[in-house]
Order: sequence, then C-alpha cells, then structure tokens
Amino acid sequence: RDELARLQSHENNLNGKFDESASTLAQLRGASTTETERMAALQVSVTTLSERLASLVQEVEQLQAESGSRSEASLDQEKVPRLRKAMQRLRTEDRQLEVRLRLAQREILSRQACAR
Repeated sequence: RDELARLQSHENNLNGKFDESASTLAQLRGASTTETERMAALQVSVTTLSERLASLVQEVEQLQAESGSRSEASLDQEKVPRLRKAMQRLRTEDRQLEVRLRLAQREILSRQACAR
C-alpha cells in the first residue's frame, strides 16, 4: 500500500509539472501565432509602401527627364519639393517598418527557441 501511494503521489507530481509545461507551451504558441499574424500584416504594409515608393520614384524620374528638355523657368517648382518630401517620408516609413518587421521576426524566433 505504501508503495502504491508513493507511486501515485509521484505520478500526480509529474502530471502537475507536465500540465504547467503544456500550459506554458500553449501560451507561447498563441503568442507566436499573434506575432506571426502581426509580422504578416507588417510585411503587407512594407510591400504596399514599397510599391508607393516605386511609383513616386518613377514619377520623379519622369519629371526629371521632362525637366531636362524644358527650361528651368517652366519647371513646376511646387511639385518637385512636394515629391521630394513625399519620397523622404516614404523612405522613413519604409525604414521604420523594416525595423519593426525585423524586431517582430527576432521576437518570434526567440519565443520559438524558448519553446523548444
């Protein structure tokens, strides 16, 4: 009887430890899923902003090509500074999103490493 009680106590102890580990693992998986979704959203945002940046760069290049054939007096002086500001803003946003994306990736990888 003592042996049976001791074995049952040991089994209960092991089950308690396993339940805690399983619960922690489930939490980590949930957090990983959330971070993966967040990273996917950031990647979509980076792609969208990159496309906008490419469009603006193309427009600036087109304006520069057109300005080469025009005299400087006829060049629209308001549009170029606005485009430059827009390009600078998009570059800044692109860099910020890239940093956030890399941080999210690093966090997911570290959580996955901890889960193992």
